[in-house]
Parts: sequence; C-alpha cells; structure tokens
Amino acid sequence: MLAYDAEQKVKAGQGPLPKEKIRVLWADLIPTWDVPFAAMLEGEFGASIVMDFQSYTPYEHIDTSTEESMLMGLAKRSMAEVPMIRQARGSVDVMIEDIRRIAKDYKCDCVIFPGHVGHKDQSASIGFLKEACRDLKLPLLTLTVDNFDPRYTPMDVLKRQISEFFEAHNLG
Repeated sequence: MLAYDAEQKVKAGQGPLPKEKIRVLWADLIPTWDVPFAAMLEGEFGASIVMDFQSYTPYEHIDTSTEESMLMGLAKRSMAEVPMIRQARGSVDVMIEDIRRIAKDYKCDCVIFPGHVGHKDQSASIGFLKEACRDLKLPLLTLTVDNFDPRYTPMDVLKRQISEFFEAHNLG
C-alpha cells in the first residue's frame, strides 16, 4: 500500500509537501521534538527534511551461504552500518560519502548539521563537511541542539537561525 502510494506520487510529480520549496539533508539523527520542528519548517518555509542519518541505512547484503558468513555479516552490520555508528565512528570518509550520495540521490538544496551536544565526535568532522558542501555547491548550516531537550536551543532561536540561513542563500 505504501509502495503504491509512493509510486503514484512520483508519477504525479508530487513531493512530500504540496508546496515544497526547500529539500533539506539533516546530517544527524532526527530529534525527539521533530514533529513541531517539521511543522515549523513546512509551514514557515515550505521546507522538508528529505533524508537524515537515522533513516539512511545502506546495509550491505549478508551472505547466508554459511553460518560463519552470516555471523560475520551480522557482526559487521551491528558494528559499522547502523545509523549514527555508521557516520560517526571510524573514518570521516563514510560520513562525507553518505552526504554526497544523499545530496545527489535526494536532490537536496542544503545541508543542516544540527551538532547534537551528545555527538561531539561528529562535531570534529565539521571542517570536512564544509569542504564537501563547497564541492557540492550546497549551503551548510551548522547548529548546536540537544536531540532530547528542545530547551537547549529553543524553537524560536532555531527558527531565526534557519530563517536567516534560508534567506542568505536565497532558498525558498
């Protein structure tokens, strides 16, 4: 049912919002306060988050030919492919590769890096992220939020920062 609905929307040229103006790559996990945030993005700016690191899970195929290959595949998946772990552990190349692919595949207009206070490891990658966004010719907004407590960066502050960013880059 969902696949059919999506297929019909694609055929009709219909995006996630009736009047979508801005397609955002949210380069981290979606916060727990995403419903009012998404409503604000849609209502105020015609913006939608078309992909995020929590939803983007390009899992590799698990070889089921032997018990050993299955266990190795499951171990690899749990250690290096799950959301957040995939982009934040090991080499920054994985994070940048994911951003490049997502930006292209989902036709993103910009990247927002929320800078969740619990993800200091990802914050160390901002310089690489800036360089990748310059190469992609995509505007980048870096923020500091708490994924669990919207009081850390209140919604009115986020709205102002995002509004100024969209305006400065003629988005929407």
